Amino acid sequence: MYTELGPRLGLAWNLYVFWVYLGVQYAWQAALLCLALRRVQKVPVWAAVPLGLATYLLTMLFWSVFIR
Repeated sequence: MYTELGPRLGLAWNLYVFWVYLGVQYAWQAALLCLALRRVQKVPVWAAVPLGLATYLLTMLFWSVFIR
């Protein structure tokens, strides 16, 4: 990535990949989890959002510790 264009292209690429591309994917997964809790389990909206986010963060913690 650090060719004749220099480190700025590498920085732009890393910002895109890690913050935009992965951030949007993680936000979409968390939103779908909250929606699934709301629709399938009939959990109220005020409880589905914190419960879904806590579950998602716990799942990501388990993946980072035990899978990788």
